Amino acid sequence: MESLERSCVIIGGGLAGMVAGRRLQQRGHRPLVLEKGRERGGDCNARISGGMVHIAWAALDTDPDLLYERLVAETSGEISLPLARSLSGAASKFRSWLHEEGVETRQNSKSTLPWDIVWPPRHSGSRGWLESQPRRIARELGPDLMMTALYTRYLADGGALSQGTRATAIRPATDGTGWLVTCEGRGAAELQTRTVLVADGGFQANSELLCRYVGPHADRCLLRAQPTV
Repeated sequence: MESLERSCVIIGGGLAGMVAGRRLQQRGHRPLVLEKGRERGGDCNARISGGMVHIAWAALDTDPDLLYERLVAETSGEISLPLARSLSGAASKFRSWLHEEGVETRQNSKSTLPWDIVWPPRHSGSRGWLESQPRRIARELGPDLMMTALYTRYLADGGALSQGTRATAIRPATDGTGWLVTCEGRGAAELQTRTVLVADGGFQANSELLCRYVGPHADRCLLRAQPTV
């Protein structure tokens, strides 16, 4: 297996992974993103979502102090308070950043909570396309365009992306300076890196982990997300 050294490895090329990759790029770093999906845009939940962008059910331009209070209330106080403060303070900047990346958003004027929606909208009303086509990528609509835009910007700026690649293990490097990430698939290798960012979206497709950590019958629940790990 090939051995490569990287300064940062991001596991998962969904929304979280690609935002992290782009921001690291913009700060002068050269991350490597690992994505199990083989097509541009990734095999991620963002591409099958309704495209609503909010924080604790509030619009991104909500007053930061109110956003902070909502985050604490919606999580029953379990959120890290410094994290809640940081997130609420940066919310409006995230909307501007998305626009700079070529992602169009508009506020939903029909809602009592005017969230941002990535445009064009996927949701077509009661029992519309979104409800009748669950877990399907709606190509050329907002969620799909958002992810393909992020991939395009990342790659155009020389970003390293290994698609069709799954990370199977993470362990401390023997020299104590970082981590070793074992990969299989197209990018089979052992990567040595100072930093690992895990952005793979969870373990919803692993029934054993669901039953162990969520509930004894959690594997029987309807899965709204992508059926992959």
